[in-house]
Amino acid sequence: MFRRTALLIPLFFNLLFSQILDTIIRFPEPAMYLSLNQELNKIYVESRSGNVYVLNCSTLAVQTMIPTALIGYEAGCPLWCSRYNKYYLPGWSSDSSAIFVVDGLTDSIIRRLDIDVSGVTRSCLAYNRIADKLYVSGQRSFISVIDCATDSFIKTIIPPQGCWTGGFVFWDSIGNKVYVGSVDWSRSDWVMVVDCEIDSVIKVIRSRVGWPVVAGYSPVSRKLYVGGDDFYRVAVIDCKYDTVIKRFNNIYSEFDYVPVYASQVNKVYWPSRGNYGDTIFVIDSDTDSIVRIIDKPLGDCIGINCGGAYAEWSNRVYFPICRYSNGNLILGAFDPNTDSLIGYARISPHEAYYAKDIITNPIDHKIYVSVYWDSAIYVFKDSLQGIAEVQIGSQVSQPMVTMFIRDILFLPEIGAREQAVLMDVTGRKVLALTSGANDVRSLAPGVYFIRNQAGGLKVNKVLITR
Repeated sequence: MFRRTALLIPLFFNLLFSQILDTIIRFPEPAMYLSLNQELNKIYVESRSGNVYVLNCSTLAVQTMIPTALIGYEAGCPLWCSRYNKYYLPGWSSDSSAIFVVDGLTDSIIRRLDIDVSGVTRSCLAYNRIADKLYVSGQRSFISVIDCATDSFIKTIIPPQGCWTGGFVFWDSIGNKVYVGSVDWSRSDWVMVVDCEIDSVIKVIRSRVGWPVVAGYSPVSRKLYVGGDDFYRVAVIDCKYDTVIKRFNNIYSEFDYVPVYASQVNKVYWPSRGNYGDTIFVIDSDTDSIVRIIDKPLGDCIGINCGGAYAEWSNRVYFPICRYSNGNLILGAFDPNTDSLIGYARISPHEAYYAKDIITNPIDHKIYVSVYWDSAIYVFKDSLQGIAEVQIGSQVSQPMVTMFIRDILFLPEIGAREQAVLMDVTGRKVLALTSGANDVRSLAPGVYFIRNQAGGLKVNKVLITR
């Protein structure tokens, strides 16, 4: 059961902010997609012309520009490979298409992989950390597998019946499988499952979602939430059995409206464009139920301009939103514990401007929003004091209990046939756990999850401090 809530914003709320504008970084051309290099604390900014600007987050200054001249209007989002400090950038023009491999230390192009990525969605790449392989979904009938150590092609996977790929690509780290969406007219709802051990399609899931091009993932529940391009429907796929277990027929999806997964409460926040783009559906991943529908979170919104972003350190969800009454572009902050709007700040006063991308940086605890027509990135500080002006009823699903530890994780006695693992926020297994004391001093501080693999979905959250 869910509640539909229209928020009423008090007049004095305009004077209160929980986000503080830190700076505005101007570019000579429109700014598009953003990719964070967390190890080196810099952001790659994809521009409209094909230039890629490298932003140093420590100084908030552009330190260099990487020319590619092959970026199309719907080029895929870049992907960062931390093992080799490399950055993979899909680009295409009217007569050429390739993936550029960029050295993260020198910010220079070290290789060009000629591959057809023309017309793909923004999520056409997936990195398999177990096998150290890159999976690429092109618009033609293939899935390319690339060895990231050598940047060479390993295999070309031909989908069943020559189905056109080009939708999302997502790696399930627990099952070591890759899910690929279809943009084929005749097979428009296909989600193909690739076994990464043999690099072959082992199953086709009929999602009943037209052109599945966007997805969100819950590593805690091991479920994939799939949306189409300009369609009313979101499907829930159980990644353990590769079956659709539920569909939401009232959520309108689109390839730029990326859902947000909030790990601390195990919820998915899905912006919907169907109601003029100002509706956020809150899905509880434990029960696969819509627990909130947030209508017009600023009272008179006309659009959530792109997807959102989650700040793990403060447990907040951010969405850029446009207001109808004054045309301002707003950054709204939501509290996942109460599903309430707790603050906002103005990004741009121009109605025609819209946000193209948003990311959060756990290193400097800031939020970065690229605004296309303003040719700028707006940087916000995340103050840890929320504004509880508006509440939206009681919480339906309670957040899990958090264990605070430093060097040793003590696990109570588990059954002989059971296996417990420690996962990071992406769902990647980082440590096999045993009964008693487990040394976690080699792990970086942050949020992790304990999963009892034989015990269903019972999960505990662990916060490692130093």
